[in-house]
Amino acid sequence: MHAVVAIVAAAVPAGIALDHGGRFAWSWWLLTVLAIGFVGGAVVGKSSWQRGSWLRWAPPVLLLLLAGFAALQSISLPASLVRTLSPGSAAAHEQWLPAATDQPAPTEYSLSVAPRLSRDFAARAVVVAAFAFVAVVVFANPQLATLLLAALLATGVLHASLGIYQRMTTPGTTLGGIHLGGPFGFFVNRNNAAALLNVALAAAVGLVAWRIRSTLAQVTSHHQPP
Repeated sequence: MHAVVAIVAAAVPAGIALDHGGRFAWSWWLLTVLAIGFVGGAVVGKSSWQRGSWLRWAPPVLLLLLAGFAALQSISLPASLVRTLSPGSAAAHEQWLPAATDQPAPTEYSLSVAPRLSRDFAARAVVVAAFAFVAVVVFANPQLATLLLAALLATGVLHASLGIYQRMTTPGTTLGGIHLGGPFGFFVNRNNAAALLNVALAAAVGLVAWRIRSTLAQVTSHHQPP
């Protein structure tokens, strides 16, 4: 089961990035469904994740805490409490927004001046936390971790090639036909493409380090006395 989860999960970055860099809502709906399936597969499959340092759980735990913090900021609270916790948000809700909308200041409002965006961020953080959980459980296996690194490297090569092709053939328009922002390949924003390429570069360094470590281990074992 873990091998199946690993293979599909390793292909997700390349596939999602083909959908305009995974920027739109339907990409996150698909990621949510995949995350639920991956978590189920990770829990059901056999794993040695119980062994090892508890620090490996830091990424999913921190992401969940961040999601909870963002969700808390989107909840309507009494105005007096918001003034204490966040004077800047109180000023925005009580002074700037009423002046801009010609509406009276509300008696309850959220810490966030854009609660919908805060809720969106919280939901996306939960999805990423689910993927982090899968990474901790499934990719604790060295062979599957190597598969993930190789897939990330291949993803970077693929989208770098597509980006170069797009810049040469349709500058200013993504390969998906969207004329928006600073496109690179299928990405609407070339900064997002750069982030993916940085991940691919890190994966390449990881593969090289793994190969060097394996070679050194073999050399050491061969030179040990019988």
